Amino acid sequence: MKKMTRILMVMLCWVVFVLPVRADVIWEPHNDDFYTKNRENCRLVNRSYTADGPEDKVIVYKSPENPSVVDTWENGHVANIYYTWTDEKGIVWGMYNDWETNETGWVPMEYMEVVYDYICFEEEFGEHFVDESVAIPEECAGTGVYFWSYPGAETYLEIPMPETAADMPQCSPTFVDEGGRKWGYLGYFRGIRNKWVCLDEPAADFSTLYPEEPPVRIPQEVTEEVYSEEEPVLEVKPVLEEEHVLEEERIEPTADGGTVGLIICLVLGVCGATGGALVGMKKKKDKK
Repeated sequence: MKKMTRILMVMLCWVVFVLPVRADVIWEPHNDDFYTKNRENCRLVNRSYTADGPEDKVIVYKSPENPSVVDTWENGHVANIYYTWTDEKGIVWGMYNDWETNETGWVPMEYMEVVYDYICFEEEFGEHFVDESVAIPEECAGTGVYFWSYPGAETYLEIPMPETAADMPQCSPTFVDEGGRKWGYLGYFRGIRNKWVCLDEPAADFSTLYPEEPPVRIPQEVTEEVYSEEEPVLEVKPVLEEEHVLEEERIEPTADGGTVGLIICLVLGVCGATGGALVGMKKKKDKK
């Protein structure tokens, strides 16, 4: 009986300590041969992007080395890119996964624009972050608190808080928005990552916090180019009749050099074997 009790206790400990770890394991595709082969050179991204390709579309390929078309997205389509890989030409490719079909695909990241998220927010306002640890107010214990993608985001979700004030999660760093409200960043809480909480009004929704108009959030990489207060003066060159406007050449997969070389060797080998067989048959015929 004691032995059985020990076994049950060991199993209980395994369930308590192992399962939470398994829940936080970073997802990796097991059905993508290209990723498996280049896993060490792939970079985890896990961010949402909007399609913005030439001819109003983005073509999804089997891999950066396989031109088979998996899907075609119209510009404006939003997809989550999990990993990126850079080829020898410096072209960055992004991998997405269709959870309905469990099929992966790769797209040129030059044709994808990042959806504003917590990383963009940090790039834009990180210099105003305060390095301090602040707990979500005790009065929120046992109630629902809104978690935001970033302060001022139009997407948020309500998350139940612990029943006791001592268990309230700690936020760090903090940030004060345009309205003077204090926000706290949560890197992780009960399986949810990278969220912000309005510490002054944790249960207030978007319309309550921003009754007039939403704040403007600008991706750092286009701040000076697109959102400059002074509109740039562009020199417009007239197009002559004999001039031809060249269309942008679409980025497409390039076959792996090793694979191409192997195919060539196989073809040459077959040709050589066939040629040798024909010569042998001719010699036999001549002897007869």
